Amino acid sequence: MRSLLFVISLALLPMLAAAQAKSVAEFYQQNKRKEGVSHFKLPGWLVWIGSGLVYNSVKNRELREFLLLARKFGRLRLMKMEKGSSLTEPDVTGFVKNLHEHDYEDLVYVRDENNQLNFLIKENNDKIKEMVILSKEDDGELTLVSAKTRLKIKDISDLIIRLTQHLPWESHQNTKGKKKKLPQA
Repeated sequence: MRSLLFVISLALLPMLAAAQAKSVAEFYQQNKRKEGVSHFKLPGWLVWIGSGLVYNSVKNRELREFLLLARKFGRLRLMKMEKGSSLTEPDVTGFVKNLHEHDYEDLVYVRDENNQLNFLIKENNDKIKEMVILSKEDDGELTLVSAKTRLKIKDISDLIIRLTQHLPWESHQNTKGKKKKLPQA
């Protein structure tokens, strides 16, 4: 009897492993059509062109800095699951655990009673290749933001320092004092 159970469990093991999302893309594809889920996908070229077009017409230094950072972003995915969706707590924790197994590292992890925020990154050669923000609230709402990037950790730390300490924003000017223009697409 034990050998029969062992054989059955070995046969079912690949099916259980296949049900778990192996990447952010698979998790997004598996859950985007479920009841109570809103999703949005923005291609990277549109982010690049849009931020470049707006950059030259904006005078606010702070906004110009954000637009320069936006040019370092690629494809962007956003998924929001309303409370009562069919995604369970073990699905979310399994997804985060799976991301850790696939070279994602926690940049920020915050937990407050039933709320949870995971900010995960995947690095390669001192650049953040992919960024995942997963927010789970106590009422069952889940928000997933995923983006391919060419950011450096220094870019994020400089942004946080400027925002928290209210430091002046760098002026992107060349040596003659003219504003730097970004190439248009």
